[in-house]
Amino acid sequence: MLGSNADNSHLVPAGVGEVISGNRIQSVGKTRFEVLDSIAYNRVMPEQRLDLRAYQMGEIGLQELTIRLQTFVYDPPEDEAEAISRAKALQEQGIK
Repeated sequence: MLGSNADNSHLVPAGVGEVISGNRIQSVGKTRFEVLDSIAYNRVMPEQRLDLRAYQMGEIGLQELTIRLQTFVYDPPEDEAEAISRAKALQEQGIK
């Protein structure tokens, strides 16, 4: 989740949320909104959801989560078989 900084000049990381219905988002874990003038969200790759869970469980802080999300490098699967294998591995870890 993203929110306005104190002077409304930038959107900054403010927490993690999950889709509960359509475009409705519910925060999970702590949020750090400075002001509520603008709130936004963006989607992450399935491989990044372990980092979101670590934040939600209090294992890492918002700064560490932000670093991990911003430095993530996507490695596309070489073929359909590899894509299916990756999807199964994520499912086994409880990642949707």
